[in-house]
Amino acid sequence: MKNIISILVALFALGFAAFAVFKTSSDDRGATVKAAETLALEQRLNSLEGKLTDCVKRLDDWKNAPATAAPAVSRISEGDIASAVAKYVSEHPVEMQHSVAADASATDKPKKKGGKTVDLAAQVAKLMDPQLNYNDRRAIFQQLAKAGLLDQALEELEKKTEESKGSADAQFLLGSAYIEKLQTVSDGPEKGVWAMKADAMFDKALEIDPNHWGSRFSKAISLAFWPPIFGKQNEAISQFETLRKQQEESGSSKPEFAQTYQFLGNLYQQQGKNDLAQQTWQKGSQLFPNDEGLKAKLVTK
Repeated sequence: MKNIISILVALFALGFAAFAVFKTSSDDRGATVKAAETLALEQRLNSLEGKLTDCVKRLDDWKNAPATAAPAVSRISEGDIASAVAKYVSEHPVEMQHSVAADASATDKPKKKGGKTVDLAAQVAKLMDPQLNYNDRRAIFQQLAKAGLLDQALEELEKKTEESKGSADAQFLLGSAYIEKLQTVSDGPEKGVWAMKADAMFDKALEIDPNHWGSRFSKAISLAFWPPIFGKQNEAISQFETLRKQQEESGSSKPEFAQTYQFLGNLYQQQGKNDLAQQTWQKGSQLFPNDEGLKAKLVTK
């Protein structure tokens, strides 16, 4: 049971990591590099799913074994995962604490990394700017991580989010920060903890503003990468369909909106709805004719 829960949490966390890579589609990297990264993540995900399938088969074998064998094990629920994560947190308090400098005033002092000074307060202030685009936000997070200041930045963002409970942007920013933290830890329960924390912040943002694009997109992506055993795919499709409707009703055509059509079409295709997938990609390509990702999806006749 413990091994299966660890695998499930790792799968869930890997979905968030995959989301972080797909989001970089707007970066300046070449298509070959992005394809390689995506393939590597898919291979890791397939490997973990294979391990999960093997474990489930063993459970079925035990269930059908004679009475002297191990008792049958019921299907794992989301509650099982939450309990396992909570147990991990309680048993590893030191590991789960944010890294804090020995000097109590360390957060007020600029840190040097590679000869360059990083002003934590100034960088956090930049992150709080609602007009900051995705690429610039990632660049700041990466700079903080390289300077060893990511955990302290998280603490500052958590304080500011608490002070701005009514701001969907603040909740979304903190969720995005948790995604950045997730990418700095190795696969395992801790990764699952950060993934679930991020998901919770996206939910809070949507409670405040149901039309918050970044939060709904992030939520939809996370659901799309849940392990199949949980049956989250239809919910992911529902989230993307809602997002698509909101985008079209807004009359706006921001470049990142193209990703909604691409991922929604992918999910339709996974369900064997190839015609619907093509219709979705075709619609997206009409609205975003310069999006290479959508162009690659279209079937030429």
